[in-house]
Amino acid sequence: GAKGAMTIVLFHWKDGRAIETGDGWGPLGMISRDLDADLARAIAAGAKQKGETVQFGPARIAFVTAPEGHEIEIMQMGAKSAAA
Repeated sequence: GAKGAMTIVLFHWKDGRAIETGDGWGPLGMISRDLDADLARAIAAGAKQKGETVQFGPARIAFVTAPEGHEIEIMQMGAKSAAA
C-alpha cells in the first residue's frame, strides 16, 4: 500500500482448520508501517487507547476504541523496541 496507509488483516488458519464465527465479536486488525503515527492519528480523530502499547516478539501492538465503540488492533510487524 501507499506510505502511511494501513492494511486490513483477514485471519485464516494455515493448517486448514475452519474459522468458527462464535459470537462474532473481535477487534478489527490492521497492519501499520508506523504504529506511533497511526496511533496518534487515531487518537486525534477521537479514539481512546485501550491499555498500553506492547512488544510481542518482533511486533508492537496497540488497541484503540473508536468513538462508535469499535475495537481496533494496530500492529507493526518487525518493529524495533520503542526503547531502541
